[in-house]
Amino acid sequence: YIAVLTKNIQNNGNTGRLFGDSLSYADIATYSYFKNLAIYFAKFKTDIVEHIKPKLTPEIIKLISTVEDDPKLSKTVLKSGNLSSIISA
Repeated sequence: YIAVLTKNIQNNGNTGRLFGDSLSYADIATYSYFKNLAIYFAKFKTDIVEHIKPKLTPEIIKLISTVEDDPKLSKTVLKSGNLSSIISA
């Protein structure tokens, strides 16, 4: 899954987006997937972040930052926690 996402981001010019030049549902859904994995599943498996962090590629980390930095989404996205700070810790 991570390899496919990384390849799609690379094929899109390493813009931090999966497709096109603006945020898409796919970008937000991908962000939500990793956020749920890192924040919510951590309640059940406390070391899950340590399992996913080494697997995240720079392209996926850029996608995460792109979604969090979008001014239209930042208030909603960051309301439940900042994924960038979790994966960079």
